[in-house]
Amino acid sequence: MKILFSEKDHKYYLDVQPDKPFTSVSKVLSSIKKPFDSDYWSKKKAVEAGITQKEILDQWKTKSQHACSLGSHVHKLFEDDLISKGAKVHKEHDGLKEAFSLKELQNLEDGIYPELIIPHIPSWTIGTADYIRIEGKDFFIEDLKTNEDLQLEPKKYYKKELGYADYTYLLAPVGHIIETKFNVYQLQLSLYSYYLECLGYNFKGGIIRHVIVDETKTNSELTIEDIPNLESIQKVIDYPITYMKDEVIAILKSFKNSNR
Repeated sequence: MKILFSEKDHKYYLDVQPDKPFTSVSKVLSSIKKPFDSDYWSKKKAVEAGITQKEILDQWKTKSQHACSLGSHVHKLFEDDLISKGAKVHKEHDGLKEAFSLKELQNLEDGIYPELIIPHIPSWTIGTADYIRIEGKDFFIEDLKTNEDLQLEPKKYYKKELGYADYTYLLAPVGHIIETKFNVYQLQLSLYSYYLECLGYNFKGGIIRHVIVDETKTNSELTIEDIPNLESIQKVIDYPITYMKDEVIAILKSFKNSNR
């Protein structure tokens, strides 16, 4: 049995069970976040800016697409650099990426594995970690982020249901955690780390690498042509993560129960 990933459909599935796709880590994480009320906020921002709601929504869509393209390009630069230095990668054929088998995953050789696909069979969930470094049975995890703001410090936002500003918290079973991008990223890497632990490896640390292409420009002002190589990136800041194992176990249990 082989786990395949279709980039076009963004689906992970077993070659013998194509009609039963795995649930992605991104979907698992969406279950603990309150849905963004785009209708309310786009109307509010439209009034503030003196333009139509559609114009605001179009601006958001354009900005999101640009950010995704920029992020994918930067990831590719780092990945290509590692591959040129001998990093181990998945096989690809016919538009599909073939993950390592469970046996192969349990016996990875020492080295760096970019875009490593890691399944968790008990919950039928799966994710792709940016970079995993294997040393014996120990691993170190790393994730690249090109966001302008990682939200390292939580901020209070206006709550229309409360009528005043307050922190936004994640949903149960992790309702004690303030919702920031950085906290969600920590949970994302913690999920990958737990999956690797279940395969017999030991967590030895992890970082989120904040890639700042140009400190004098916003990402919206940058183009892919502005970043021809790694040397064109101005700054990279590494932030250590906390491995939230207990929270991950609770999230997977809750997600599994809610999807029975």
